[in-house]
Amino acid sequence: DRVASASTDMSSDDAEMFEDGPEGGEQCAFFACALNAKTPFELPRMPGYVLLLKQAALAKPLKGSVRVTIVCDSNPELTLCSLGTANEQSALGVTLSVSNRAEMRLRGAPAAEVHVVGLWIQREDLATDEQMLRQLYEDEDSEDGEEDNDDDDV
Repeated sequence: DRVASASTDMSSDDAEMFEDGPEGGEQCAFFACALNAKTPFELPRMPGYVLLLKQAALAKPLKGSVRVTIVCDSNPELTLCSLGTANEQSALGVTLSVSNRAEMRLRGAPAAEVHVVGLWIQREDLATDEQMLRQLYEDEDSEDGEEDNDDDDV
């Protein structure tokens, strides 16, 4: 099968625009792709960034339904969502790192086109679970104006 994207690794020229982050010094950038039933789409990879897939939506109304699937590394093909007349869009919650080789496919209606959007996030900007929990509890303590010293927290 032919892959829909010409290259899945960002060139150094492409990566230059992310050196200091997108405009305004932010450390993230918009991602979008169009899927069709004829051709699988190999998701791009960019060193130092993770790709968060956030939403899939039908490009135009569709008779019938279509499934958006993903194959990542050596894992079996998984369905991310089903789209059709009753549900033209779906939230996604997929995170891919530079080490993941992933391909998205459409299963179902041959004339379907689905737009998938997401974000590139700089890897260093992602907080670890421990950092995130610490920040959440510190914010909670500062709002109450007192510390929680009981031992029944898990």
